[in-house]
Amino acid sequence: MVTEDPGPQPPAPSPTGGGVHARGAGAHGYFEPYEPLAKYTCADFLQEPGRRVPVFAWFSTGAGPRPRGSADTVRDVRGFAVRFHTREGDFDLVGSNIPVSFSRGGSHDEIPTRASAHDTFWDFCSSRTETTHMLMWLMSDRAIPRSYRMMPGFGVRTFRFVAADGSATLVKFHWRPERGTSCLVWEEARAIAEQDPWFHRRDLWAAIEAGDHPAWELGVQLIRPEDEDAFGYDLLDPTKLVPEETVPVRPIGRMVLDRNPEDFLTETSRVAFQTANLVPGVDSATATRRREETFSDHFGQASMFWDSMTDWERRHIADAFGFELARVHDVAVRERMAGNLARVAPDLAAAVADRLGLPAPEPPPPTWCPPPSPALSLAALGGGDPATRTVALLAADGVDTERALALRGVFEQARVRVDVVAPRVGVLAGREPDTALAVDHALATTSSVLYDAVLVPGGEESAAALGRQERARRFVREAFEHGKPIGVLDSGGGLLPDGAVRRYLMPVAHTTPDDPAEVLSRDGIVATVTGGDRLDGFAEAFAAALTAHRFPDRPPPGGR
Repeated sequence: MVTEDPGPQPPAPSPTGGGVHARGAGAHGYFEPYEPLAKYTCADFLQEPGRRVPVFAWFSTGAGPRPRGSADTVRDVRGFAVRFHTREGDFDLVGSNIPVSFSRGGSHDEIPTRASAHDTFWDFCSSRTETTHMLMWLMSDRAIPRSYRMMPGFGVRTFRFVAADGSATLVKFHWRPERGTSCLVWEEARAIAEQDPWFHRRDLWAAIEAGDHPAWELGVQLIRPEDEDAFGYDLLDPTKLVPEETVPVRPIGRMVLDRNPEDFLTETSRVAFQTANLVPGVDSATATRRREETFSDHFGQASMFWDSMTDWERRHIADAFGFELARVHDVAVRERMAGNLARVAPDLAAAVADRLGLPAPEPPPPTWCPPPSPALSLAALGGGDPATRTVALLAADGVDTERALALRGVFEQARVRVDVVAPRVGVLAGREPDTALAVDHALATTSSVLYDAVLVPGGEESAAALGRQERARRFVREAFEHGKPIGVLDSGGGLLPDGAVRRYLMPVAHTTPDDPAEVLSRDGIVATVTGGDRLDGFAEAFAAALTAHRFPDRPPPGGR
């Protein structure tokens, strides 16, 4: 029997009033501005550096309620809404983790939810080409964040700052997580959804309870109204974004979430976010929308997004389109969608068509699209601070407890959580007499997808015992395939897949005594020279791999 402990699971009613974005997690905290912004806005909460403004933040999935609720790690748009309790009233900054919308109207209410109407959703999107830019984001890894704490947010709509003298400035809002932007890979996200449907909600709750308060920097893109016509598209169209290379993001403040709700039902049901909740000095620019029909290119920014991606990001996008469209029963919808993608990028359309068993669409005549924007690529964002990451220390009887405990201490001091995972619970016998290592989880009750990295300490008996366990081999193999950091000490390297052993451990085996290097770090695989006694170099290299978070371009064991 499996008993489910939802922990901070928010029941209905939700802050959004049910329906879309009804499932999620919320927390209380504060916002502090960095500097007075009187030049641009008379909003009181943006004038006094250091003065804390109470906030409530709500993060959610957009698929809507299901009989048993929506799993946290499904591929989806995430809601990112913040209520500022200012001295002038409440300001609701309602947005998402993706900077654009499906439609020019900015609402997702008319979009069929993919969970309940998969064919209808893709029929709608293939017929409404304005959705194409949003689909590119949705099929990227941006739609499967590692954690709410490592997820950016965007206001999506264009706002106006209004100064005391009545002068106005167009504004785009950006939230940037201090822990860095990190995402899952699709196979991992699906596995987590099965094992822990409340993965994101539990993660946010636990981090705050542990005192690891998540934080985001609030930034703005400021555009003078007289420059509105200089972009070649309607700035008020929420299916478009303003590249950061064109208008840099200016940091203006910081939000910290430091308190979980005490009564989740009561506190969340009272929120009821409304986009109309504004304060003096912050206005919506939608009322002045113009040129609705003039800039009708629905593919230019989708092409810009594709052109800005690395090779591995492109593979993931093509795989996602192929997976989702393969589940569409109507071949005509698949063909129409592939034709739309040909207008984004012929190579994308060809890759998706190949995955669907369709002929590659005929490339349309080339059209102008914006230049690539490196800021759109996850690779350009880096992995962020390793603090609060989770590491599985894989061990069995005969483990080198001295090294295992030393490494655990080093990483826990850096606020990295290290769990000992073993073939059984209880206490492991160490390699040396009268030494032992307490176990946190048995292999049968956990999985590598619930961790950010894997560490296999030394001890020949321990390594041999793990090597005989299919669960242990699968644990390491999945972590390797998902591009996660893996640290192996001495004989622990034998748990790597065969091809990986040849690629990553042979150079270590051939290290000579005259070579001062004791640690090899490549593609997130960190290994020690057999018999090396120093751990500081290994710990430093493994911490660097944790900071990078993921190595998605790591070749598979058999090569690419």
